[in-house]
Amino acid sequence: MMYARSALWTTLLTLSFVSCAHANTEDEYQDFTNRIGDEVRARDFEALDHEANGYRHDKSRMSDGRWKLAMFYRAVNSALPDIVGSPRRKEEFETDLTQFAKAHPESMNVPLLLAQTAEAVGWKARGNGTADTVTPKGWHEFGQAMDGAAAILDHQRARLVGNPEWYALRMEVAIYRNESQPAIRALFDEGVRREPAYLALYQTMQLNLSPMWNGSNRALMDFVNDAGHRSPAAASEGLYARLVWNASPDYVRIELDPRLDWAAMRDGMDAVVARYPAERNVQKFFLMACSHPDKKEAQKLLAKIHEAPSREILDNNVPIFKLCQDWAAGKIPQFIMRDPDTGEQRLIK
Repeated sequence: MMYARSALWTTLLTLSFVSCAHANTEDEYQDFTNRIGDEVRARDFEALDHEANGYRHDKSRMSDGRWKLAMFYRAVNSALPDIVGSPRRKEEFETDLTQFAKAHPESMNVPLLLAQTAEAVGWKARGNGTADTVTPKGWHEFGQAMDGAAAILDHQRARLVGNPEWYALRMEVAIYRNESQPAIRALFDEGVRREPAYLALYQTMQLNLSPMWNGSNRALMDFVNDAGHRSPAAASEGLYARLVWNASPDYVRIELDPRLDWAAMRDGMDAVVARYPAERNVQKFFLMACSHPDKKEAQKLLAKIHEAPSREILDNNVPIFKLCQDWAAGKIPQFIMRDPDTGEQRLIK
């Protein structure tokens, strides 16, 4: 079943993991998104192209380890719905972007911006509801727009394969077009061979395997166990832990799956926090260690928490997070963890 696009982007943005100890990554990302969005709305394609080139060349990260190149394109995407929602603004934007593309045929970014614009037009036609709410006209226009995005990306493939975001975006379009699983996997494998640490590639593959796109929890766990162990970037990126985190919005309580390799999870959490001790990372992993439960790992992470609970990371788990803090600190010997969504209860001791 095809779900609302807002849910898809929530999944993609949840994980993506330089260093800046105890950085407020919520403000950091919001400021970044606002600035890029302002450049998109101002149609400042020169600035956008220059900035994306820098992120691609430097492979720069945000304080929690997310690639700025991937976050750049996510920020662009966030600004596009308002633009394509207005016929006048859409026409002005597309005209100026097309003219810029003609004047800068060497750009490694402009074709991706063109494809993203086509995507946004398609989602405007489709609407953000579930599949059963989409009209036949909406499906038709959505399909046309995604075919256009694919054509733009495929036409520039030979030149743009040096930009890892090309693979992530082309995989995304392939998901929306219901292309074959072997074709999507081939894109992923090639992208990872070229840039094994580009986290957006793994995130997009997990989107493809998630229940919202006719995948399953089992498929997600299989992918975590495969890529999290075997990828060339697995150890340096703490990839096992990153993939578990990224799967968690779709596969609730994935950390309790009996097939999960908790030793690999612990090593991954330690690797991420060692390189990127941002509060965002520490708080999420602390909650997961508590939920498992792994008191020794939770105590190690507790010592690195220096801010109030992050609503962006914890959502409605803030009360549980506080109980976990008391448990890890030895203030309480045990407690009942009640899932705020399902009501399921487990004893944490």
